[in-house]
Amino acid sequence: MDTIQESVTSLKQAWEKLKLTEPSLRIRDAAAKLGTSEAELLATGIGENVIRLSDQFEEQMLEFPKLGRVMALTRSEGCVLEHKGPFQKN
Repeated sequence: MDTIQESVTSLKQAWEKLKLTEPSLRIRDAAAKLGTSEAELLATGIGENVIRLSDQFEEQMLEFPKLGRVMALTRSEGCVLEHKGPFQKN
């Protein structure tokens, strides 16, 4: 196993353990406890419960309605915007 894959596996295992001990912990706080970023924690779920977007964003936007119900989250230090539901044509 290469070093990057070992790191990903190790991080995924640490996060899974943390979720067992603190099931209500938000991913942002879990990342801080594990000394990593929220994006890196999300990346451990690619292919399972995370879909990585390509750089063809306009084309992807046209396909988003096919995803059905989703949760879209935008966060900064000042606020959190969360939307749950289907992407719809406007």
